[in-house]
Amino acid sequence: MAKYPSVARFLVSGGQPPKLTMALHLAERIHLALVEHSNGSSKFTGCDTDHIPLKGHQHAYIFCESNLGLGRGNEGEITHVTFYRFAGFSSHDQKALQKLEHVYDGNVLDVHLSLLGMGQPEDFGGTDLDRCPLLAKSRTWVSRLPFVPARHPKSKNKGKGPARLDDTGLHIDGPEDELRRLLKLGGFPVPKMLEQVPCTQLGENKVFWSNFQSERNDSPHGIKASSQKTCGFRIHFPEPVQGPLAVGKAAHFGMGSFVADENRIIKAIKENSLARSNLQRKGDIQIGLLEAKIRFLTQAHIPLRAGTGFRIGLGNKIIDRVCAVYVQNPEEHSRSINERRYCRTNCQLAKCCSYGRLFTLFPLEDQKDSLGSFEPPLPLILMPPATGSYSPDDCATVGFAVIGSTLDTLPYLFLALRDLGKSGIGQDRHIGGGRFDLESAYSLTPQERKQVYDNGNLQSNISTFGYLDLLEQTEKFDGSLTLRFLTPTHIGDGSGYSSRPSFEMLLGHLLIRANMLSSSHGTGYLYSPKECQSLLEKAEKIELVSAFVDEVHLHRQNGAQGDSHYRPPHFLGKIVYRGYFSKDTMAMLSLGQIMNVGKGASIGNGMFQIERGP
Repeated sequence: MAKYPSVARFLVSGGQPPKLTMALHLAERIHLALVEHSNGSSKFTGCDTDHIPLKGHQHAYIFCESNLGLGRGNEGEITHVTFYRFAGFSSHDQKALQKLEHVYDGNVLDVHLSLLGMGQPEDFGGTDLDRCPLLAKSRTWVSRLPFVPARHPKSKNKGKGPARLDDTGLHIDGPEDELRRLLKLGGFPVPKMLEQVPCTQLGENKVFWSNFQSERNDSPHGIKASSQKTCGFRIHFPEPVQGPLAVGKAAHFGMGSFVADENRIIKAIKENSLARSNLQRKGDIQIGLLEAKIRFLTQAHIPLRAGTGFRIGLGNKIIDRVCAVYVQNPEEHSRSINERRYCRTNCQLAKCCSYGRLFTLFPLEDQKDSLGSFEPPLPLILMPPATGSYSPDDCATVGFAVIGSTLDTLPYLFLALRDLGKSGIGQDRHIGGGRFDLESAYSLTPQERKQVYDNGNLQSNISTFGYLDLLEQTEKFDGSLTLRFLTPTHIGDGSGYSSRPSFEMLLGHLLIRANMLSSSHGTGYLYSPKECQSLLEKAEKIELVSAFVDEVHLHRQNGAQGDSHYRPPHFLGKIVYRGYFSKDTMAMLSLGQIMNVGKGASIGNGMFQIERGP
């Protein structure tokens, strides 16, 4: 007996398709049309002949999609509609689906549909432009339509007290707990990790879950504003899972649906056009790593966000010494480093000026074609002094790493650091606090620690090393590694964040940062997309044993207006991983101790140290 098709996929071929934020409304109208075309088939009504709801999700799911490709989806409009029923669609049901050509509600909907085909999920699923990510097979899935929990979170004292937690610290019937419960009921594997994501990408825009219609309509034409708590997740399974995946309230209308999430690191590398020209050869980067000892002359208080002030201070001191333009444009010079635009847009000396080479945030014109839409990381990585209070005569360590062709700017950084000591760093610098003397500095390589600065003078040439040198001296490791995150760390991509990142997630961020540094400031990618894929597949087997971290929220105070601006969450603390760490993986971790990881890595965020053992 031939197997009934379980999937029917339609193309939105005309009319005025709504945006994906209105997917629930369109799905409801399609549902009404199918009920009529099928003469009330239970496969579409979800009820038996006595109007009793079917158990076990036996009726059809209706998924609205917004996919880029063929000139569609750029505005986040619905481009496809996919129907799925696990037990398949009978001949009668198929005829009803074939009649579905036009959906109209007399108000906002006027949609024409064309049947692309019927079959099984594997016939349509995939992450390519002409495939359906809802029906793909993947370890990682990310919310496409908001998840609406079927239960309300439990609290003590009849809902008025604090949240009720289970033995693992999860809020009972909270969004994560509810998602785990529904996945278990659906027969899916226990997730390795869940990350909350605040939004989805529709065309060129990020759209937050609160912008989606999340409640069923009271009438055919009425659209009720969302009043329910919605959220989104990225799910990491221990093994590949075949789509579709949809859970929660109104799941049969597409709510709570997920799409396969191709490895973001590999995807980013593939999309970078520079990769295509460098895949045939192993690239490398040259690194100059310096560590300086400073002695405070006045009381100092170094905040968590020390890297931002450190960067601004050094940049301004370099401009004071090297800028040949500001003499004619003093108003431009008086602006802070973050506000200054002249260096990036108008200055003809940006390519050769030490400040422009170290602090320019955007690709130069001759780099744009090769870098595509990616901004190259800065070739300067700062290591600000440790957070805390310092008394006069206390010492602290600062440092910087300079990458590639900008190595010749190191003397300017020394001079800028010495000048910065006269102005001060930290929160009290405006009242004379945080002033220091530069006492000594050392050039660091994997083989040696050499003093290069003493008594106000550079004494010898600064030593450099390459990543391939680091790789050659690195050995594989099997056991437990502890990573101590010393400065605020945010590992995420704008749509997701985790204070307990899996090792695969951590290594992925290191790989893409290293490849971007080497392609922008070195001789090509350190690892090809295939090599990255291999490393990440091995990283999946490395276990997160424990995490002792504190989440911190950074705020930036605007001194002029007194406004406090929220920043994404960061974490501090230690995470223990256990497994087999290959030679390349250990080398990438060693490089990560120099270049840092995550958001704000160039100003000293995401700084970590490796310790062998738990």
